[in-house]
Amino acid sequence: GGNTAPPDTKGTPTVVFGRVVDTAGKPIANATLDVWQANSSGLYDQQLPDPSKIHMRGIFTTGSDGQFVVRTTRPVAYQIPTDGPVGRMLQATKRHSWRPAHTHFVVAAPGHEGVTTHIFDSTDPYLKSDAVFGVKESLIVEFQPHQPGDAAAQRFGMTTPFLTAEFDFVLKPVN
Repeated sequence: GGNTAPPDTKGTPTVVFGRVVDTAGKPIANATLDVWQANSSGLYDQQLPDPSKIHMRGIFTTGSDGQFVVRTTRPVAYQIPTDGPVGRMLQATKRHSWRPAHTHFVVAAPGHEGVTTHIFDSTDPYLKSDAVFGVKESLIVEFQPHQPGDAAAQRFGMTTPFLTAEFDFVLKPVN
């Protein structure tokens, strides 16, 4: 066989899971994760025809073991708006307007400093050239494929092919 493109996994059901821990690795119970991402067309809910409807966002809480599970879809790359000064800056610097596929998180817990960040899909072609320079190596995550009936499908109650992405958030205690 010759070179073949990877299958299009846009919109594939995805489970992002992990733990919220403190700097000593101790689980943080009842931490909140405010999570959002663009839809499979690369649009956020405020860009949709009815921006008053919430889409592709939610607030999740960790269990006593610090664990969280977010059911979503595989994030997609999208172009940032290029009208106005941002577009002129991109054109002047000969940069493209693409953001690599990512999911946003604001993670907070009482007695800890919160963190606002995102995780990035390890297969995205724009990781090294993000239009807004937001990618850090430590935020790149592999999305693993799974089939119904495997251990992950049983753990997460999935009945169709899906992906998992595991990521732990570390919060610093407030001094």
